[in-house]
Amino acid sequence: MKKIIVLLFLFLCSCALQPPSVFEGSYVGYLPPNEVQNKIIKDCVNFLVEKYPPGYTALNAVYPQRGIDSFSLNLESALREKGFEISPSANLRLGWFFNTLDPEPVSEKEQWYVKLWLSSKDEKQIVTRIYTQTGDPVAGFANGKL
Repeated sequence: MKKIIVLLFLFLCSCALQPPSVFEGSYVGYLPPNEVQNKIIKDCVNFLVEKYPPGYTALNAVYPQRGIDSFSLNLESALREKGFEISPSANLRLGWFFNTLDPEPVSEKEQWYVKLWLSSKDEKQIVTRIYTQTGDPVAGFANGKL
């Protein structure tokens, strides 16, 4: 009986520790001024351009469930401008998480956090980066495969 309880506990713990999936949708929290948003978006799009060839890549953008926001609209626009097709039937799904790291927004130490989820039948990865208050990268992209 103890073995069954231990196995059940381990199974439930492994389920709880699973990373969020792109299929859960995107999230955008507190937003910085447009010029900071656009700087961060440009950086994220340039990363995607290096990884996936625009003009040959279609993305299935997974938007926040609570509605469309300026970050999501500007991200889609920037992706289209670079040559990406945005289509709900695309095999490569793209989701994002964007918010401040500071619990008190609009502080002098405010930093921004972006997480991109990329998912297809062949690969799943999460890419993250932290930005300063002005939208400059703090460090390189952290890239992890699932």
